[in-house]
Amino acid sequence: MIEKAMHTLDITINVIGPIVTQGSGAMQYGLNVAILRDANKRPVLSGSLLKGNIRHALSELCLLDEETHSKLSPKLIDWFGKEGPQSEQDQTNDDFYGQRGSLNFDFYWYLSNPQNAERSSPQTRIELNHEGTIKEGSLLFIESPYLHGEKISIQGQVTFNASEDEALEIKNTLEAALNYCYAFGSFKSIGFGKITEIKSILNKTQQAKVDWPAYTKDHLIILDWTADRPLCMADAPTNRENSFYSRTEITGAMLKGLVANKVLPNSVLHKYLADITFFHAMPLNQNDELVYPPRKSLALYDGPRVDMYGVSSTQDSNRQVFDFLINPAGPDNLCGLLTFSSDFKGSDEELLKTPPYLTKTLLVRNAISNWTQTAEANNKSTDEVIEHNISTRNTAADEKLFSYHCVNHFWSEKLNDSKSANEKSEVNKNVYVKWRGKINLNRVPESVREMVYAELISILDEPLIGLGKTKAILSAKAAKATQEKIVNVSPDKRILITLKTPTCLIVKDAIDAVTPSKDLYQEAFDKLTDGVFCVNRTFTDESLKGGSYWYMRFQKHTGQSGYKPYIETSAGSCFELLIKEGKEEQATILLNQWCKNGLPSCDVPIAQDERWNFTPYDHANGFGEVDIELVSMVPTAKEQAEC
Repeated sequence: MIEKAMHTLDITINVIGPIVTQGSGAMQYGLNVAILRDANKRPVLSGSLLKGNIRHALSELCLLDEETHSKLSPKLIDWFGKEGPQSEQDQTNDDFYGQRGSLNFDFYWYLSNPQNAERSSPQTRIELNHEGTIKEGSLLFIESPYLHGEKISIQGQVTFNASEDEALEIKNTLEAALNYCYAFGSFKSIGFGKITEIKSILNKTQQAKVDWPAYTKDHLIILDWTADRPLCMADAPTNRENSFYSRTEITGAMLKGLVANKVLPNSVLHKYLADITFFHAMPLNQNDELVYPPRKSLALYDGPRVDMYGVSSTQDSNRQVFDFLINPAGPDNLCGLLTFSSDFKGSDEELLKTPPYLTKTLLVRNAISNWTQTAEANNKSTDEVIEHNISTRNTAADEKLFSYHCVNHFWSEKLNDSKSANEKSEVNKNVYVKWRGKINLNRVPESVREMVYAELISILDEPLIGLGKTKAILSAKAAKATQEKIVNVSPDKRILITLKTPTCLIVKDAIDAVTPSKDLYQEAFDKLTDGVFCVNRTFTDESLKGGSYWYMRFQKHTGQSGYKPYIETSAGSCFELLIKEGKEEQATILLNQWCKNGLPSCDVPIAQDERWNFTPYDHANGFGEVDIELVSMVPTAKEQAEC
């Protein structure tokens, strides 16, 4: 097998000014077109613009030369990826998923600073009509910090995993494509952004190694990550939407998928990867403290208590504790466990811990028209297609605008308005957000666990490429080992289980409108435990999840006829369980299993082979992570009778 390694291709593109790369959002008063800038206000080119131009250049070169076509055409999909089907009629088992390319372009490619950094005078652009006069409404004011004839340097990297020979081929191919492009940015057809020189240097990546803890058979690895660009970790859309909204955590499924892309076939890790539990990676705040997403409890209530007839009670109105809560000492001792959505008003939010405020970034993208379309595909004559393609070559494609609502990868200066000028200068160095996750190998057979661990950390020592819609690069920064939590139960304990991450516990073709949630979850825990626990009380929140992607990816393989959305039990939902008489030993085993590996979902059997291939809620991918707390309070006679 040909050995592959991580490479970076450092590219410098010299162009002649002016150059315009359009940014979205609010613009300076009077401007029609603004320059794209990063968070530190430096002019940039989008990596997707570079990648799109290079791919189109190579596609055209393939059409112009048969030898180039036979050599490059098969590699374009490997390097740049393939789009999935555009309609449900196109969906098949073979091509439903599309394919992600192996070349990862820097998110932003930086332009050298303008000669006159203070200059921001706009240029004007007009369009003439067929009479040779200015077309009505065609005057544009374009932000232009670069002068005509000014030399501008554009720098960025392309990262990929390849053999030495393939890496050299990629270098030469990208250089040829860039030389063919002629110009970059908006208005390139009228002389903006003309390319004068291309330089590239090929290197093997050198990442600082993480100090990995020594192997022990029963430890849990806590791992911190950082990303190199904004993150858009969006769920699969339920219809043909053009907006994608990022999650605020990196799921274990995403992390395991990035690792799977680098695992060698027939290796020990390849065989046992599905048995490794990757928990969701949650963002740390600026003090490197882990704070989970908000889990608000109805234990806190600011206002008078009102009975069902609307009559106010005379009890204290501040921070009331409802009778149905278990802990009579008050909300300060609830540890955030009895939690679910509530109707907090105003400053009440400050009573609870909240997750770090991750700043958001909106990215707007537009696909580029494909001039190589065939006449048959467009129901037009060949002459009509040629005329249309030439006039729209490398322009924005119709109805192909889409947006990414991302979470930022470094802390914003806006969060530090109270700091001194010297402290604020540190913010401009981009203090990266850390994401903390856990990895547990306890389900891997003990005889091969050390080998699996060694192979896993060799992969994690290199960057993981291609996270989310922005194809971010994740780098491991710190790792430590910790002991797994041990739960010991007894008949006088009530068990509080809180979901840290969502899962699917309710599986029903139809639910009666008056069916108590307690009965639905009792059925779920009976399925998971064969009658070990009695569900005494539930505090939950549910939502429907689904769509064509999940149906094609998971449900169709189970032989299910017809689409049925999943009923997802949200993070923060809590269950109070009582142990049935004589079941203490089984309860202890189950609770410790759930602590280590998460609560299994109920949509597929627990013992299902290749479970990850049949459910989006596989607990080995971080779903169903739980907090377990034991409360010393003997069940009442009524509760015992109901159990």
